[in-house]
Amino acid sequence: MPHPARDTVTLRDVAAAAGVSLATASRVLGASSRTVAPEYRERVLAAAERLRYTPGSRPPGPPASSTGSGPPESPKRTR
Repeated sequence: MPHPARDTVTLRDVAAAAGVSLATASRVLGASSRTVAPEYRERVLAAAERLRYTPGSRPPGPPASSTGSGPPESPKRTR
């Protein structure tokens, strides 16, 4: 069930409704090459359908950081 303060259904909501870990739900609904037991796959897909989960949706809140793609560069050493 979605969090009462927001309307967006998250992957965490789907995992909780299916009774599986967040990682398992992600593997089922994402493009993972790892296998998931058929029982868990069915539970996740049923929960996603029941909750009307839309992949890629982001809950309201601060936008994702766009300040850089990794850690800051360290100064180059010269001898």
